[in-house]
Amino acid sequence: MIAKYRNRTLIYLTLASALTVAIAFLVHKNMHTRVSERSSGLIAFGVIGYIVAWISWVLVGFSLARAKGYSQDFTGTLFMVVYFIGLCFPVVVVAFPLYILFGMEDKAKNRSRRH
Repeated sequence: MIAKYRNRTLIYLTLASALTVAIAFLVHKNMHTRVSERSSGLIAFGVIGYIVAWISWVLVGFSLARAKGYSQDFTGTLFMVVYFIGLCFPVVVVAFPLYILFGMEDKAKNRSRRH
């Protein structure tokens, strides 16, 4: 793996995981609150947080593909496919990095390293 993109992937993964946990907490909190007592600010924060978490998960997959040595053209095409499928099935966006990590070969392992 290319270290620059691997490190960027770890940052995006941390952000995406934290946002996903925060959104799950907000959904859980709103489910156990009466409708009349729900804060519209928390609901708006939840919607915006969901969108940011979704984008973060896509960026995790995109950076991971770059870390494995795939070109920007290939990862851009892959990004668009996951983007459009992810609009219909949001679980695909979270599973996308797992597919790249375990399903795609590492093209960067044969490259020479600089010393």
